[in-house]
Amino acid sequence: MVTPVQRESMLGVSTTSMAEVVAAQQAEFGNAVFPPKQPGAQATVGGLQCAWAEDDGSPWGGRRWTILALPSVVADPGTVAALAEPVCDWDYDTRVCRMGVSVGDFWFLAAAAPMGEAEQAPVETLTALVDAASGNAASERTTVPAARTPERWPIVACAELGERMHLTEVLGEGYWSGRSEGSRQPEDDLYEHAGVRQFCQFGPDESVSGKIGLVTMTTAPGGAWIWSSEDDAVGEAVSVAGAEQARRIVGPGAIRDRDTVRATDGTNLIDVWAVGEGVTAPDIVERAIAALRQD
Repeated sequence: MVTPVQRESMLGVSTTSMAEVVAAQQAEFGNAVFPPKQPGAQATVGGLQCAWAEDDGSPWGGRRWTILALPSVVADPGTVAALAEPVCDWDYDTRVCRMGVSVGDFWFLAAAAPMGEAEQAPVETLTALVDAASGNAASERTTVPAARTPERWPIVACAELGERMHLTEVLGEGYWSGRSEGSRQPEDDLYEHAGVRQFCQFGPDESVSGKIGLVTMTTAPGGAWIWSSEDDAVGEAVSVAGAEQARRIVGPGAIRDRDTVRATDGTNLIDVWAVGEGVTAPDIVERAIAALRQD
């Protein structure tokens, strides 16, 4: 979308792809994770997202710059209107500045984070990113959305999905759904409106159930094409009802020990990581697949 030369010219520093950042973190901390996807779920509808970190020599990288391109016909109108002017908001403890611009048949979203509390949106750089990405896109091949089939999962509100999954059997009465930290982000609305990705978290109400834990689930309707040989090389194969392929990683993560599964039913893709006594990722994946097949 944006060449290394273009990025360095616009940012004044060299940049590292997020895939390289994840690899550096793995080398530093020894945590096994499923490989990030590029292109990701947005490509199911003919979109593309790329992200880079300013190269500061640390495993985490410096400021991150992101550019998302979505066909205008699938871009959420409310989000498009809300980001027509530069907006800086918080994502938990990280301040993100975003700006959306329509160019031809695509809507581009450029973002920078973390931004200081008193910093203004870097409009000039965000505009330059959009200009470069849209200019490069004009010379590339036309994107083609994946064909929609009846087997593609719907987007179901997290609270309803938790009920369909009978999560009281796992997390106890009074469990919560939504996000464990921070607020809903514009990207959540964009991906859900386009029907290509949904992020949900669930956790027990400790005061009611006496349990501690967290379930994080990301579904990619129509995203089975994202599965690759990279996934086959990570973790161990595991049998999951309703899935054609599933891999599991149990062990330390960047923050805490966790149980992780990536699975596909041949049409869709799902990632789950879970922590807590009596909570396993394969069980959560099975429940999700059964629940999403109800429609």
